[in-house]
Amino acid sequence: MEHQLARIGVARVTTTSSSKSALDLIKKGENQPDVLLCDLRMPQLDGPSFLNELAAIEFKGGIIIVSGEDQRVLDTVHHLAESQSLNMMGRLKKPVQLKELKSLLLGRETHHYEDTSTPIALRPLSPERVEADLETALCPFYQPKWDVHRQRVTGVEVLARWKDSTRGYLAPFFFIPVAEEYGLMDRLTFQLLMLVLQDIKRLQPEWPNFHYAINFSVETLEDRELPNLLEELLQKYGVSPSQITLEVTESRISRRRSNMLEVLTRLHLLGFSLSIDDFGTGYSSLDRLKEIPFSELKIDRGFVSEVATSHSHGGAIVRSSIQLARDFNMKVVAEGVETRDVFDCVVDIGCDTVQGYFIARPMGIEDFVAWLRTGFQPPSS
Repeated sequence: MEHQLARIGVARVTTTSSSKSALDLIKKGENQPDVLLCDLRMPQLDGPSFLNELAAIEFKGGIIIVSGEDQRVLDTVHHLAESQSLNMMGRLKKPVQLKELKSLLLGRETHHYEDTSTPIALRPLSPERVEADLETALCPFYQPKWDVHRQRVTGVEVLARWKDSTRGYLAPFFFIPVAEEYGLMDRLTFQLLMLVLQDIKRLQPEWPNFHYAINFSVETLEDRELPNLLEELLQKYGVSPSQITLEVTESRISRRRSNMLEVLTRLHLLGFSLSIDDFGTGYSSLDRLKEIPFSELKIDRGFVSEVATSHSHGGAIVRSSIQLARDFNMKVVAEGVETRDVFDCVVDIGCDTVQGYFIARPMGIEDFVAWLRTGFQPPSS
């Protein structure tokens, strides 16, 4: 593993003989790791116990699970760790492939600087820099969503990127956890939304009925003033609430209940669409789906990627999720679709919308406009 990390430009790697010695090193507070690679079978403490200890000391670095265990075990441990607010970057099955490791360390979509000869900087941005440069460095990227029934792109998901003068466009891993920890998420969300509304104003003449999905944190969705603030902001830019979908990640819904249900209901009444993101990763109860007026269900990429695999549990989860969505009168989005086989499968089993690299990578506004004008059609087999 050390050799693989060195090959992709990681300058310093610290290894320990056991999980307890790793914990001791972290607790000392010296040279805190930016990213921690964790096996599930280790001397003294197993993987889940080790992750519990990391949560107890509020470890803030990124974590990647590396194991030869069954994929379901990796997925379960990953989701349990996320439920404890650990910063999970992903999971890798042994033997680890260099491309997969590099993709996770780069935040998966930071392809703008993947091929440079400079060593890869994995350190997240400092809180001071995030706070100081938020208005100038934050920018929206757009990933198209293909409407299966209309056979065209009818909307996008908005993804936050950070424009860095030396490293290009940074993925959320480099700045979102910092914003969450230091109370900057409201400011970041509204800055991103204002940039998107400016872009919508530009896109409206040619693409008047596009829909734009943007992720909102649970903390922001607990603010009772949010419906009024969003209504005023959209009126200022001449954008209808019906064009905006607010995405909320399933794994975080159950943590807070006080004001969120009221806020989501009021947003629904104003005409905003509500989407439950990464469905299947957060163990939502059916009561939660019944209480909150979601109009869209986005199936997690981890399950979608397995849908074309024989004897796949992921495929069974996708099928049952589609049926559940139908029962609740929700549309279904399959995210993370990267191949023709997966695209054909999710279309055949009834997904309404497809999103992923097979359709297009996330793009800045100029590239997105140029892409739209090409009159895209999915690649043929």
